Amino acid sequence: MLAELVHGRRKKTYKAYLGRDKKKPRPRRLLPCWLYGELYQARNAFLHGNPITVKRLALKGSKVGLFWLAAPLYRLALTGFLQLAFTRKNPPASKPKEFGEFVNKRMIYYEYQEIIERALLRARNRRKP
Repeated sequence: MLAELVHGRRKKTYKAYLGRDKKKPRPRRLLPCWLYGELYQARNAFLHGNPITVKRLALKGSKVGLFWLAAPLYRLALTGFLQLAFTRKNPPASKPKEFGEFVNKRMIYYEYQEIIERALLRARNRRKP
C-alpha cells in the first residue's frame, strides 16, 4: 500500500544499503528498505563505539530524524511478515446496515496502516529552502 500511496505513479526507489561490500552497486529499493538501511548503519556505528553525530541521525533534507522511524518501520515489517490484511467478505449493498458496518470496520482497520505509511513518507519530504 505504501507504493500505491506515492501519488499512484511510478514507484520511487532509493539506493539501499546492501552490506559492507563497496564494489557492488547499491540496489534501488522502496522507501522502507532505504530507511531501514540508514537506521541499521547508525545502529551499527553506535554499537561499535563510533561517534554518532546529529548529521548521522538526521536524514538529509527530511523533516524527521532516524530514531522517529524505528517504530513505524517495525510496524510495517510486522504487517508484512504476519500477512495482516482485512479479510472480511463484502456484504451485498442490498443490506445497507451490514454494508455500512463492513465499511466502518474496514476504515478502522486501515486507518493505522495509513498513519504508519504517512509517517514514513514524511521522511522523504524535503524542506523548503
